[in-house]
Amino acid sequence: GSQTGEYIGQRKQLNRKQGMSEQILANLQNLNIGDTLPNHKFEVIGGDSVWLHDLLTKKCVLTLVLPGCEDCLYEAQQLKAAITDSNDARHFIFATWENPRTFEDMKNEYALASPFLYDHKRAFFSNYDITTFPFNITLDEDGVVLDMLSGAMWKEDFREIIEFNRRTVAETN
Repeated sequence: GSQTGEYIGQRKQLNRKQGMSEQILANLQNLNIGDTLPNHKFEVIGGDSVWLHDLLTKKCVLTLVLPGCEDCLYEAQQLKAAITDSNDARHFIFATWENPRTFEDMKNEYALASPFLYDHKRAFFSNYDITTFPFNITLDEDGVVLDMLSGAMWKEDFREIIEFNRRTVAETN
């Protein structure tokens, strides 16, 4: 019935998302899985400045966004739905180079405790030829790129990272 149709629709959307992401990733020349991102200094929305690597704990996702982008807003909504513990938000970092006021509005609208970083000189973004947003870079605590995804992550994607980090913490205790 309706659940079958919903499932088929989700599978088609997933296949389309993966295909588009693979094409975009194939065209990237300055960023590859296994690379270490430079330790760039960002401005923090509503605060001072911070070095990227100081924010990295366990497995993190750096999401490059354009404020007002429909898919970027969708991703923020999905993250909000996935987070059950405010401590989880620190593993999801948003960054932009465009319109810090609209970016701050996005953070406030979804009441996200995640770090929101602003690259006012576009120094970080200019290193990469990323032309689609949101663009998600999954990193380990040393800044090594584990995965990349062009397009919005889903609630299930976020929950997978949250659970990974929780298991890792439990195993070390």
